[in-house]
Amino acid sequence: MRLTIGMRCRFKSMKAKEHSWGEYADHEALLIKRTSGGDFSVMVLREGKNIELKKEDSKTVVNQVAWVDEDDLDFVNANFDTNLDFIDWYQENEEDFCGDCGEWFPNNGGINPVTGEDYLCPNEDCPGRLFDSGICPCCKAPEPIGSDICPKCDFDWKLQC
Repeated sequence: MRLTIGMRCRFKSMKAKEHSWGEYADHEALLIKRTSGGDFSVMVLREGKNIELKKEDSKTVVNQVAWVDEDDLDFVNANFDTNLDFIDWYQENEEDFCGDCGEWFPNNGGINPVTGEDYLCPNEDCPGRLFDSGICPCCKAPEPIGSDICPKCDFDWKLQC
């Protein structure tokens, strides 16, 4: 069977390990775009089989990767109505997920009219929220005074990496 946009597939375990996206071996994926060379861009779903395509859930889509060869995928289903509905919804709402942690955050970039300040990501462990609050996103130690390096984990507050 030839694969096409809107189908759901699973990364072949042995083939996936040969690629940079090998960590997604056995994950399912939705086919979202086909290149002229026949490779696919895909939405990688969280680990497991027959994952429910939940909207507004930060754990449904774990990544997106490109240049996935058809031979690296096994067909799972051709439930086009469900799959394409989810793909369309996700692409329209992708900006409503936190860019730092992936949490559903429809107020992202907005100003709270009550406080006049930016809305905070609802995930209290969000690396961006921790950083903005003066807490190390790696080890949760307070931002050091008089230094740019976290004394606990060597996080560099200037480089942020």
